[in-house]
Amino acid sequence: MRDVIISIDGSNFTDDGDMHNVQIVTQGTYDVEDGVHILRYSESDEETGESIETTIFAHEDRVIVMDDVSLSQVMFRHGQRFSSLVQDEEQTQYMELGVFPTCVKIDMKEDSGSLDLSYQMDLDGMVMGDNSIRVSYRLADV
Repeated sequence: MRDVIISIDGSNFTDDGDMHNVQIVTQGTYDVEDGVHILRYSESDEETGESIETTIFAHEDRVIVMDDVSLSQVMFRHGQRFSSLVQDEEQTQYMELGVFPTCVKIDMKEDSGSLDLSYQMDLDGMVMGDNSIRVSYRLADV
C-alpha cells in the first residue's frame, strides 16, 4: 500500500443546461492486488460532516466505486448500464438509480495514474444529466 495524493475533478451537466463542477484534493492510498488497482480516500459529507471512505477498484475495462456509509457500489463499464436501488432522502421509498457509461479510460500505474469516466445518470428512468469525473493520483512526497 502506498500513500498518494488524489485529485478528483467532476462535472455535472443537467438537462436544464446548468453545469456544476467539483474539485477535491485529498490524501489516500493506492495498492494492486491480483491485477486490480485499488484507490482509497476519505472525505466529509457536506450535510452531516460524517467521514466517508470511498474505495475505487479498477480492472481491465471496468471501475467499481463504493463507500463505507451507504454500502452502495456503482460499476462503470463502457456501454453497459448499471442500476441499483437507493432510498429517497426521507428513507421512505426506494428508487432505481441508473448509470450508463459513455467513456471509461483507465491508466493506472504504481507511481501515478488516472481514471476518466463519462456517464449519464437516471433516477426511476428520468434522465438526471451527463457527468464526467477525472480521478488522478501521484505518490505522496515522503
